Amino acid sequence: MNKKLSLTITIVFLATLALSGSAAMAIAPLGTPTSDLKAGQFGLGVDYAYDSTKVKIDSVTDRLKTNTVLANLGFGVTDDLKGFLRFGIGDGKMDEFNGDYKFAWGFGAKYTFLKQDKLDWGALFQMNWLRSEDTIAGDTVKLRPYDITVAVGPNYEICENVSIYGGPLLQWIRGSISSAGEAGGIREKSMFGGYIGSQVALCPNTALYGEYQYTFNGWGIGTGITWKF
Repeated sequence: MNKKLSLTITIVFLATLALSGSAAMAIAPLGTPTSDLKAGQFGLGVDYAYDSTKVKIDSVTDRLKTNTVLANLGFGVTDDLKGFLRFGIGDGKMDEFNGDYKFAWGFGAKYTFLKQDKLDWGALFQMNWLRSEDTIAGDTVKLRPYDITVAVGPNYEICENVSIYGGPLLQWIRGSISSAGEAGGIREKSMFGGYIGSQVALCPNTALYGEYQYTFNGWGIGTGITWKF
């Protein structure tokens, strides 16, 4: 194992462990922190995420679980900057709330700020919304969470067509749960977290990725496939 690979794995692993005392909930996966599109190039993908984390509903702690399936449309603004939109469906579940699938959407950007032989560094920003509803005791209960995530880290090519990525992140979770004119505010227990993942190029224009988040207060998985054209 060379020094660059050892350093990258150590950074990602230690960041994930050091930040593991916090909650992390991503309505949508993060993917690599670096851009994967050239200027003028489009990308189309399908993303899936499952997350289970503790949040605060006003002053009460509850566990929020979400499933989302999203179409992802990206565009290369420059060779190093990518913007993207997501549209799809998702659901939310809590102790006494079993929400159905409703509309989910989001947007974001990724920027590669340092390129080396097999090691690139980047930063990402994304924001996602989710709607879900349930009927409890004859009343319609509406769940409306959203998240804002900022992450930075490496994407290292460990062998031909296979890379690993990850690093620390900051995440804000907000939203509301409401019924019959009453509402409670949702927010994260902590904004710090970490993640690690891997991406495999199935062919020159198609890539499959998977990632994992783990904390003392929550964990999540994400996966997706993308096509560039």
